[in-house]
Amino acid sequence: MPTELDIAITNKDFDRVRALLAAENLHETSNILQFLTVWQEDGSIFLTDELVEAIQKDFQNLLFFRASENLTSGDLDLGIRLATLAVEEQPDIVDKLLWMVCYDGQKGALEPILKLGGNPNARIPIYGPPGLIFSVVVPGFEPWIGLDLLIRHGFDINLRDNEKNTLLHRAVIDFGTLQLIEAILERGGQIDAVNQRGQTPLSICMADRLSDKAEFLRRGGASRVKAQRALLNPKRLFTLASILVRIGYSMIVERFKPSAKQD
Repeated sequence: MPTELDIAITNKDFDRVRALLAAENLHETSNILQFLTVWQEDGSIFLTDELVEAIQKDFQNLLFFRASENLTSGDLDLGIRLATLAVEEQPDIVDKLLWMVCYDGQKGALEPILKLGGNPNARIPIYGPPGLIFSVVVPGFEPWIGLDLLIRHGFDINLRDNEKNTLLHRAVIDFGTLQLIEAILERGGQIDAVNQRGQTPLSICMADRLSDKAEFLRRGGASRVKAQRALLNPKRLFTLASILVRIGYSMIVERFKPSAKQD
């Protein structure tokens, strides 16, 4: 038997849907909101203070909030229905819903949101393009399934974020698996793409001593010359020099710090 919420959604009674959702008083129990702070504290990517504030502001939209909650950690069918309703009322919200689904690696919700018009290449202020974060931080996920789906909906495998990173850069920087790296390359990812800092995926692996990924990229045709050139990039050398100066200064201060008086 249909519930009151089912009937309200079917009838597109926005006010009634909101009233029923608000009555459930679940704003404080969202997994997404609960873990925003945790993800931020443990160094997870993309979760800057500005992004957290933006997400919290978006969640003031009750339909967006409950659709996101169910799409990522609840009743998928209800999430899709609420998302459909939310997008009908506010079409531009679909790309943010897609971002949530991509970040959480919810392959079951991916196609329905793409069919609602989600654009994996969307330049969402603060959030960034949804397709660039897909499955990068989700271990054990078969990345080619989602990548193929995103590509069928127009995803540019060499799309760049605000720092000129491609999905291949992100896979290396953000702990993507060798499976993900292989899937990107097989689908046309540029192996020697250079980001804003002058880094190639291989140079990042070499700098961070990611030997398995570095070897995989070398066998795939990555240029060692371009990677070594990137390691000698003036911006990177200046950053390293600055760090060394700070460390040296701290050691000098510590060395000549007056000893504490003994009783």
